[in-house]
Amino acid sequence: MKKFSPVAVAFVSSCLVFFHSNHAFAAVIDAGATPEDAALVPLEEPNDGTAAAASVIDATPEAAASVPSGRPRKLASKKNGNKLPVPVPPTPAPSTPAPIAPVVPPTDPTKAPLPFDTYDHVPEADKKFTLSSPDLKDGANLSPAQLSGIYSVPGGQDESPALEWSGFPPETKSFVVTCYDPDSPTVSGFWHWVMYDVPVDVTKLPANAGAWYGTVPGGLVLRNDAGFRGYLGAAAAVGHGLHRYQFVVTAMATEKMPNINKDSCPALLHGQMNVAGILGRGFLTGRFGR
Repeated sequence: MKKFSPVAVAFVSSCLVFFHSNHAFAAVIDAGATPEDAALVPLEEPNDGTAAAASVIDATPEAAASVPSGRPRKLASKKNGNKLPVPVPPTPAPSTPAPIAPVVPPTDPTKAPLPFDTYDHVPEADKKFTLSSPDLKDGANLSPAQLSGIYSVPGGQDESPALEWSGFPPETKSFVVTCYDPDSPTVSGFWHWVMYDVPVDVTKLPANAGAWYGTVPGGLVLRNDAGFRGYLGAAAAVGHGLHRYQFVVTAMATEKMPNINKDSCPALLHGQMNVAGILGRGFLTGRFGR
């Protein structure tokens, strides 16, 4: 029987040990493989993290038996010309996207000014004429005199601004003069001043014409939402935002308002105005908040 050198015996023993340990070194013991081919076999790190043997050809039978189990990559041999495969990193598990924060509205819908105008939804809303004041520019803040001293607003005097109007329809028979806060958090807003049956030849009012005792001949004054006759100055609630105070002169098709007396409320008056015939309106808006 032919004898083999000790080196060859060690090489074959090493291969058999690895084959028995599920290393599948089939290519090593293939007829076409040489010891030089076996030296090219890379070993992966074992599952327990210990380093694998660097080369099988240098191992003794005892050392080969101690090589920890690991799955080798495919043999790269001179015969088959294969290249060592490039390791492909595992595909990371899809991450859960962070929840999208809710969009915060830029304004608080419960604070003034509210996003609507009540006068946009009344009969004859598109019929308008000119209303102006030497005491108030449309859209500007009210002066201290037009604020409410009754409700302890600093500097308030409860004086209505001077008003004058023009461009109303020629068939006008009388006017209604009002001041309304649509931003008051009362569901129905707040009426600050209501004067009706103002004669058609009156086209201007002096400052403080809304005093409780009245300064307009023929004009009648109803109680405001605070419960007294006359003009109540602006007194928006602290922290509620910038309120609108709408001074409105309404041209009426009747000289005297029907079904209205001194004890009628502003809501009833406006309902009767729709019946009697509204010809147009003049608008002037002041603002106040604290």
